[in-house]
Amino acid sequence: MKKLTRILGSILLLSVFSNFALAQSVGDVITLVEETKKGIETNASKTISDINRGSVSKSLYVFVVDADKIIVAHGYLPTRVGLSDQAMVDVLGKPYTYEMHDKANKYGSGWVDYVYINPVTGKDENKLTYFERALGSDGKTYIVGSGLYYNK
Repeated sequence: MKKLTRILGSILLLSVFSNFALAQSVGDVITLVEETKKGIETNASKTISDINRGSVSKSLYVFVVDADKIIVAHGYLPTRVGLSDQAMVDVLGKPYTYEMHDKANKYGSGWVDYVYINPVTGKDENKLTYFERALGSDGKTYIVGSGLYYNK
């Protein structure tokens, strides 16, 4: 199922977006989520700590949310750690975190599209986020996500 989701997501993105550079970033996002998920499953505490030390890239970073919808790790904004993402909406009023949690609980992974501040430009831009549910080595359930910014 995970492989099918990955393939279908990539095909959808390639058909929606004609920018080749963006299509290459889709693979980077999926890989980052999958590698982080493996880290959470192997050593949740260390992986979360490593993420909270910060990402090397403003444009590609990972975040982790627990089952209580609390942000436990954020590669770009570690100041968000400890905050709830339950009521977060984008600038258009879309409850994107609700959609993310709903899809993660139903399907184990998925994509959500919303508007978010791009840390590179400092502007609100379209963002597409891929996420997967993970069972941590500590027995807790998490959602691991990463995304990319694009122009419509």
